[in-house]
Amino acid sequence: MDYSLPELLNRAIERHKRGDHDQAKKYYLELLREKPNHVDANHNMGILEAKFGNTDNAILYFMKPVMQKSTNSQHWLSCIQALLDLEQLKKAEEILHRSHG
Repeated sequence: MDYSLPELLNRAIERHKRGDHDQAKKYYLELLREKPNHVDANHNMGILEAKFGNTDNAILYFMKPVMQKSTNSQHWLSCIQALLDLEQLKKAEEILHRSHG
């Protein structure tokens, strides 16, 4: 069944909140196939990856909203936290500075 991008995002978020992570991931990835730079889908995929210990993958998703200069501070904080978790202090500092300007 085909869904619009907003429907995919809503379904993904709904599944994510219910703890149905596999289904949430499926919807996020389907959305990202259609719109690879979707900031919320990328951020939420990063959250899922980080939750399951895939911090390297999480950073790949977290960086997309950051590189697009997202105005959502949570996007920046999630990216910085993942970098700190991997002890990439210099990169985390760089992202922090970028968030302010």
